[in-house]
Amino acid sequence: MTRGFGFELQSRPASSWSLLSVIRRVRNVLGPRWIGRSWPKWSLRFTRPEPSQSGSTIDLADLRGPVDVKSRNTDLRLHDIKTLQPPLRLDLQSGRLALDDLQTDARIDGRDTEIRVTMARAVPLTIYDTEDTVTLFMPPDGFTLDAIATDASLSIDEAETGGVAVVKAADEREQRASGAVHGGGPSITLRNTGGDISIRKQAEKGKEKEKEKEKQKAK
Repeated sequence: MTRGFGFELQSRPASSWSLLSVIRRVRNVLGPRWIGRSWPKWSLRFTRPEPSQSGSTIDLADLRGPVDVKSRNTDLRLHDIKTLQPPLRLDLQSGRLALDDLQTDARIDGRDTEIRVTMARAVPLTIYDTEDTVTLFMPPDGFTLDAIATDASLSIDEAETGGVAVVKAADEREQRASGAVHGGGPSITLRNTGGDISIRKQAEKGKEKEKEKEKQKAK
């Protein structure tokens, strides 16, 4: 039986971006089998029949939303989304997500998905994942954290979170960090089973970018 690759992008009627503008942002998608439009929502779907292919990269920007994304075996990147309107909903399976400069309400459900989110400001955010890592680059302003890693580790910089620390359960299966950061604010909820959670400051992402540039120069 052929294993397929699927990607679906939907936007509700309030959206002001066009199907053409979305297609222009799609990168490295091999063999699009179907692209269609159905009212009252936009829909963009790709399938790949080659079982040897592990997935593709989807690059989306300049979206105004609200937006729903469902993907399988996909590396998905969302960026340049300052005008994105809430809510943002992502349902991901077996891939990677890089979400940059988030500043609108969002919920992310992942299964076997590496998730990396950078927050431009504190907004309500919920992330559920399994069997892969969740990395959150914290917003610069206040928020209320509720993070639990099950059968995995949870790391956080206590100096940056005002003393919010990781607490291990008696059976050591769960590690949890909860409390007000920088005076509190919108709720940020993180759950991961079988995969680590890392809560980091924004400056660390800048250091990662510099290291990546140095690697590229070395090549």
